[in-house]
Amino acid sequence: MPFHRIAFEARRIRGWQIALLLVAATAIGVALAVLAAGVFLVIFPIAALAGLAYRFFGSAPKPAAQRQGGVTIIDAEYRVLPDERPRDRRPGPF
Repeated sequence: MPFHRIAFEARRIRGWQIALLLVAATAIGVALAVLAAGVFLVIFPIAALAGLAYRFFGSAPKPAAQRQGGVTIIDAEYRVLPDERPRDRRPGPF
């Protein structure tokens, strides 16, 4: 489509259309605020009670060595692996 055939048309918005748009935007905003407050009033006490329950009842008992302040010794076996870098490569810029 050639550019000389493109036409833009500006329409005038009437006052009642602006008022209707503002009323709709306000209604949506109030609905979202009520929804957010309701979710906060339901979720916050549940999260607070869960946090308190975990604080008082949720921690696992410590092992005897940690309770008495003793030292815990972990015994293990290990082996040394051979160096697997290629040795015939020339050093390069990367």
